[in-house]
Amino acid sequence: MTDTAAGTFTPLIEELRWASATAVAARVRSGDLDPRDVAAAALARIDAAEPVLNAFIRIRHEAALAEADAVASRVAAGEYLPLAGVPVALKDDMATAGDVVTHGSKAITHAEPADHEVVTLLRAAGAVIVGATRTPEFCLFPFTETELGGATRNPWDPTRTPGGSSGGSAAAVAAGLVPLAIGGDGGGSIRGPGAWCGLPGLFPTPGSITEGDLPPGWGGLAVRGGFGRSIADVALLYDVLLSEPQHLAAAITEELGPLRIGLSFDRMADKPVPQGGRIAPQWTRAADLTATLLSQIGHDVEPVRVKFGTAGPKFSVRYLTELGKELAETDQPSAASKQVRTLAKLGRPLRRFVGWANDTSAEQAAVAASLKGFDVLLTPAMPVPPPKIGENDGRSGIAIALKSAQRVSFLNVWNLLGWCGISVPAGLDADGLPVAILLTARPGQERLLLQLAAQLERERPWELGKAVA
Repeated sequence: MTDTAAGTFTPLIEELRWASATAVAARVRSGDLDPRDVAAAALARIDAAEPVLNAFIRIRHEAALAEADAVASRVAAGEYLPLAGVPVALKDDMATAGDVVTHGSKAITHAEPADHEVVTLLRAAGAVIVGATRTPEFCLFPFTETELGGATRNPWDPTRTPGGSSGGSAAAVAAGLVPLAIGGDGGGSIRGPGAWCGLPGLFPTPGSITEGDLPPGWGGLAVRGGFGRSIADVALLYDVLLSEPQHLAAAITEELGPLRIGLSFDRMADKPVPQGGRIAPQWTRAADLTATLLSQIGHDVEPVRVKFGTAGPKFSVRYLTELGKELAETDQPSAASKQVRTLAKLGRPLRRFVGWANDTSAEQAAVAASLKGFDVLLTPAMPVPPPKIGENDGRSGIAIALKSAQRVSFLNVWNLLGWCGISVPAGLDADGLPVAILLTARPGQERLLLQLAAQLERERPWELGKAVA
């Protein structure tokens, strides 16, 4: 048995570092792996990496081992568990009974009375919850640095951010600590960290994953989801999470007929909030090379211009007003950072525009007209590489929000419009950092996106991650 307290590294710890969730679950179901050993190995990797990554706010040493023992009993009784014994990390915005789920803020101090519905689904599928990962305050920013817990680092280059808001979850999977981790995406918070950490990051259609009795996150902009290192693992995870079955794990092995794919570098309008900024050449090149590859394997790829209307200001109104409501409902609003309090205050006078911002019919029509006849839109996933840790130190909340809007400028419009998307790794740049492309499709097309991403994975496999300890 692995001694996680002493940090003793056994062969199993490294053997399972890059093992897929699909393989771990199969080996546990067959009796080849003991769930307790799998959990202990993951906990040992987490403990070893934390001094560098700082990806976890809570590590559930004893509770995870107890959950693993319960999974072993269920398997022995003949129960089929799709995630049997798979270690999973949760983002620190998802309720687990008895834990203080901080959302990255000092303003939240109460313990949660019950598990979130997604946690219930994961446990029912046989997953073992090993801990909770760090997130920027109130999941606001595309970097994971807070007054509460310091900076989470990117395993590909620990001087850089893994992104946000699901930065801790992405870092944990990319460093080989766990095969799966849960995130959430209200403006790019799965697709962005996935892109910067070399992982596929699927943003499912808003409303497609249950919130239980809770209202939709960020007024309907946000949806739960998560990370795996392979498309097979992402499909396995979403087969558990999606409210309506799509049989994704089976679908990704099916033949995919020719698609009409639009290649674009367009983003939301730059005024009044700057959503654009420069695109680094390595990210433009990733999209261009992917377009060439997709053409070579039989798809029809054509340049397309996309018009987004007033989507930019409408997203900003909803982003800021939702923050104001969320902060007002916390235990100690004054304990939030000055930057967050400034942005929440900015959102108050914007409440009168919420009705206007919620009506996206004109933007939906403009995008639909732009993409008429196309099955999928291809763009860069991010405009630039992950910035250095501390880039925003000393900046005002408004300055940080403006910079953040530029970072997620290929992503957040789709939260507003409700189209699903996936960031797909596209190799490494000259500095050894991941680059990625974004595939976006109409609501409910997760199956198609994963099939296309799986095709890219077969044609252009990516590195599984980067260990830091």
